[in-house]
Amino acid sequence: MADIIKESDNSRSNPWDLCLGEFIDSCVSHDPDKVFIEIAGQKISYKKLQESSSQTASMFKSLGIGYGDRVCLYLPNCAEFLYAWFGLSRIGAIAVPVNTAYKTAETAYILNDAEASAVVGHIDILSSLAEAVGLCDSVNHCLIVDPHREVDRGDQHKGWIDFTSRIETSGLYAPGIDISPSDVSMLVYTSGTTGNPKGVQVTHKMYVAAGQGFAHWTHATDKDRFFTCLPYFHANAQYYSTMGALAARATLIVSDRFSASAFWGQVREAQATVVNFIGMMMPVLSKQDPKDSDLDNTVRLFYGSPAFDPEFLTSFRSDLEQILFVGFGMTETCYGTIEGIGALRRPNSSGLAEEASGSEIR
Repeated sequence: MADIIKESDNSRSNPWDLCLGEFIDSCVSHDPDKVFIEIAGQKISYKKLQESSSQTASMFKSLGIGYGDRVCLYLPNCAEFLYAWFGLSRIGAIAVPVNTAYKTAETAYILNDAEASAVVGHIDILSSLAEAVGLCDSVNHCLIVDPHREVDRGDQHKGWIDFTSRIETSGLYAPGIDISPSDVSMLVYTSGTTGNPKGVQVTHKMYVAAGQGFAHWTHATDKDRFFTCLPYFHANAQYYSTMGALAARATLIVSDRFSASAFWGQVREAQATVVNFIGMMMPVLSKQDPKDSDLDNTVRLFYGSPAFDPEFLTSFRSDLEQILFVGFGMTETCYGTIEGIGALRRPNSSGLAEEASGSEIR
């Protein structure tokens, strides 16, 4: 893995020139006790997110994890993913999410390419990660997320540190290192190229800009309820759902996975107002027999990509056409174009390039 490039940080003239820790702290001050996220059966307040990620930062620091170190996260959608991501960001370390569908060889490639110092895995899906760790010399610490809190995990997990127990006994992190908004927060491996996946270096300020931009262009407020069923190892759930909800001071409801048969019921139960999707979801949903209850929900906006043919929208659900908006972005850029709310829609278009304050489109 090539060395992480540290940009110079001469000024903070833009609203997104924030480290993730600073950004989260500013979000918490709005309404600390408000529920930020509903995930894996838990309701977690803004204050709890702040405190647990701070404790996680202390925990990682106590293990010797520091600035620039990479920690691979082999986790389903769960609160611990957020605690690890934001905790690592507070100490200048780098989270590396791993696709949980990867088997041993694929996982080992990511661990070795990222030169991971530690891994965090979930007990329910641990086998491939445990085997991959044996193929990576750089890993010094293995942590296990075990919501079942099993006392005896057997020899297979011997030596693995209990993630939850360790953070519960850790104090709040006392900042002792200068973190720049230009520092890398996460390596997101994308398979959009030939050969092995490539790690995209996503900075703190890129995440902040993604959230602020999404909240602004979708007119999101603290009254909104975001919904996603996309995995946290995918940039969409990170950029738009998580960071967008934070920027809007809204609430985010996260499902464990996409299910065409369960989708509309999940959206309705979540009382969602803003829903993110990726392209394959709509064609899959279009193959389901429509029910009258499908649109019995509170959604005001569906956002995703790519642009659809007008004929597809009409044949799929013409009643969705007015609340479905598309845009274009990549893991490397977070956003590029987006349809404006109330703007005239052009067939097969992903909207217009939008400039934010302090940015320039060339």
